[in-house]
Amino acid sequence: MRIHQLFILLISFFITFPVLGQTQLDLNAKATADFQAADAEMNQVYTKILLLYKNDVPFIKSLRSAQRAWLVFRNAELDALYPVNPNEDRHLIYGSVYPMCYANSKTELTRARTEQLRAWLKGVEEGEVCVGSVKLDRELKKGLK
Repeated sequence: MRIHQLFILLISFFITFPVLGQTQLDLNAKATADFQAADAEMNQVYTKILLLYKNDVPFIKSLRSAQRAWLVFRNAELDALYPVNPNEDRHLIYGSVYPMCYANSKTELTRARTEQLRAWLKGVEEGEVCVGSVKLDRELKKGLK
């Protein structure tokens, strides 16, 4: 019976050990790394779109403009989520979790934008209407070959 209790205690320790080892700095670093991965993925998708649609000059110009506007929107959205007065420090107002929360919110917005951009890589089936500059999926498949 004693060995059984010791075994359960040891298993409980090892299951919770990774949680006990995380500091706020670790959580902040992980959230930042998650954002960097999401940002890299979005940039890859954006670059693929630029290559696939390179001959559609008006679209490329508009997409670049939209992406710049989205970056302004994203930053404004984050400022609205974590507002401060001039000369205030967000870290003092929102605490030690601020870098993690900020990075998590930035990651969420970036992933949503990536999904919006993917529409130009997925394409649409023939017969779809109101898709604007999104190419037909069969055209995209030819372009990828």
